[in-house]
Amino acid sequence: NFEIIDLSKLDHNKDFFSFTYSRKTFYTATLLQGEYSLEFEDKNIELKGNSLLFTSSKIPFGIHALTGTYSGISCAFKEEFITKNNSGYRLLELSIYKPGRQNIYSITEMQAEKFMEIYNKIFDEKLNGDQYKENLQRTYLLELIFNAQKLDPTDSYVKINSTTEEITCSFIRLLES
Repeated sequence: NFEIIDLSKLDHNKDFFSFTYSRKTFYTATLLQGEYSLEFEDKNIELKGNSLLFTSSKIPFGIHALTGTYSGISCAFKEEFITKNNSGYRLLELSIYKPGRQNIYSITEMQAEKFMEIYNKIFDEKLNGDQYKENLQRTYLLELIFNAQKLDPTDSYVKINSTTEEITCSFIRLLES
């Protein structure tokens, strides 16, 4: 349901990192440090410095480290990790995970330190957690999301849906409500 990944520990022999673990939908909250190229279907976005990404596997993309090494941290989780029942929030109701959009936030060094403190709390729970580990990780992840929602995105990727996809999405939203 939930995983936290230290990107600096990735296999550096690969020069491309992609969030395509399975066919199931999952979401990420990622802090990248350095120079990267985000590669979407029809658009590349260059990143420099500290960047926050909040993404969904519904829009495939890859991350290419321009310097050859990755630095940062990422949380990957399924939609069931944050639900109305266990947190009081629906993931898709949070503006940062608006369907069809992936926002990118450039942040200062001070902001990066603040976000890294939250990621470190999540890591501590992974290593030393007890019976409340999952609840604390969820709470810290929501803290990340709510702090990021205060920021203005510096760039976005918006997926243009076909008419068929629009009708399907509308139908699914109606079913869910």
